[in-house]
Formats: sequence, C-alpha cells, structure tokens
Amino acid sequence: MPDTRPPRPNASEIRAITDAMVRLLIGAPLHSDGKLTIVSLAAEAGLRRNKLTHKHTGLKDLFYALVRGRDPFPETVPESARQAAAKPDPHPRRTRRSA
Repeated sequence: MPDTRPPRPNASEIRAITDAMVRLLIGAPLHSDGKLTIVSLAAEAGLRRNKLTHKHTGLKDLFYALVRGRDPFPETVPESARQAAAKPDPHPRRTRRSA
C-alpha cells in the first residue's frame, strides 16, 4: 500500500529560513540586501521564493508578523498629524509657586 501522507517539511529548509529571519531582523544579513521582504528572506536562506510562498507559508506569515511587530508606527505621518504636532499648545502648563 503506497504512503499517501503529505511529505514532511525539510528540516534543513526550516532551519535556513529561521536563521535567515534572525539575521534580517537584527540587521546582519550575509547573503541578501537586508530588506525585510520575502524576496530578501529567500535569498538570505539560500532558497527560491516559492519555497516561502507555497511550502513554508507559516514561516512566511511569521516573518511578516515579526516585521510588523517590530515597527508599530507607519513610516509616513499624515499631514493632519504633522500640522497638529507643529501647533503651539493653547493651554500651556502652569506651575504653582510656593509662597
């Protein structure tokens, strides 16, 4: 009877991907441009991109979550927020003097 179970993920691929994640997230790439993208992660791991987008989707999702969690603020600030930050405070904090 043939084995119909799906093939188990390659442990060496998983290790290569997780090691590459660490290097990219700490800013010490060895084999890529260091950008926090799937393309760079695949290059850093020495794998083709489709290994991440089709086979190791859980690791791809983990990488995206770690990247998002690392920088919780958007890179661009809306113009309204920039203008609000530039306005002087209409109610400056007053200090009490002791008598």
